[in-house]
Amino acid sequence: MTERLKEVCLIETESHHEVIRNLVCSIHQNFIVTVITNSICDRALSVYDFINLRIYNYEKDKPKVEAYLKKENFYIKITITPPKLSFFKLHSFWFKDSQLLIHNMNYWLAPYRNLYFLNQFNRKSALSFIKLIKYFRTSSMERKLYHRTFQHFIAPSQILFENYNTHVKLTSYFHLAFTYRQKPPSLANTIKIVIPGTINQYRNYGNLIDGIQEYSKRSDRKMEIVLLGRNHSGIDFQVYNTDQLSFHTFNDYVTEDKYLQEIQNADLMILPLEEYIEYKGVLEIKGSSNISGGINDAAFVGCPIIIPEFYRHGYLEKYINYFRDESSLINQIGNVLNDINARHKMNGTLTYNKMATVWNTEQILKLGADETNS
Repeated sequence: MTERLKEVCLIETESHHEVIRNLVCSIHQNFIVTVITNSICDRALSVYDFINLRIYNYEKDKPKVEAYLKKENFYIKITITPPKLSFFKLHSFWFKDSQLLIHNMNYWLAPYRNLYFLNQFNRKSALSFIKLIKYFRTSSMERKLYHRTFQHFIAPSQILFENYNTHVKLTSYFHLAFTYRQKPPSLANTIKIVIPGTINQYRNYGNLIDGIQEYSKRSDRKMEIVLLGRNHSGIDFQVYNTDQLSFHTFNDYVTEDKYLQEIQNADLMILPLEEYIEYKGVLEIKGSSNISGGINDAAFVGCPIIIPEFYRHGYLEKYINYFRDESSLINQIGNVLNDINARHKMNGTLTYNKMATVWNTEQILKLGADETNS
């Protein structure tokens, strides 16, 4: 007699559809997966017809969700993103005895050693101090409540786990970057490059604009640059437009559907990551205490990507191109766009990395067993 598959309950109340999508894809063959989420992530998961996948949209049928959670018929419950404190207070029983996947390691595990204004001396430091004061009471309450409520914390990558694995609350990590789509090379006369992320005054767009302008002068193809985020920088990108080069920005919020559509239609993504970022007054370091979801999005649709060299991804290293300055950015743009096989590095129409499937399955079984024995 075949043993019934154990059931895993995944809760996502934010909009990290790329995280829940990747986790679902890696474990659905080994577990019954029930996802409790909102309309944004519901749409992202609706493309899958996995036999072991069930999706409950709490925005459409909250009584059904709460009835399911009260039964507690699942092997383990994992919350994909820390919920907003206001949501948590209203729905605290949803998260009881859940595991929590954290995305900002310093904020959750070592906030006072990593206060932004004490570690970074720049024009953002004063603002970070104001934010620290503003969020101090709620942040302290949030951390205390979540440390008490959630059984264990889980890291979103091996690198982040190894940087913080001495913390008693952090017990495991997931491999979350493992879906790759094959995309044929573009034959269009216009090269389309997407640059995701909110445009603000703290990101260095100087090298980026200079590099793109210089490459445009050397290319015989037109270039369309789509900046996928609200423009809060005060930079008027239209002044850089020429007959060969055009910049497009958005004044309003870019929806998840629009975001993925633009990446899907692009020849290349350039990710202008900040190495040192601030979250509620706490310093986070990209690649060391915080990861970028944009890299996973590029991998998912098969879009080649160029990122700053300080960010070592590890798991998707062979699919990533790095730049250091304007000169190396120009070279990398040329290398990617001239390499007719670049789109084929994401091998297979949609494949799942076996290592991720095995590892994530083992971690869920281990966490579930620990929960049962505790």
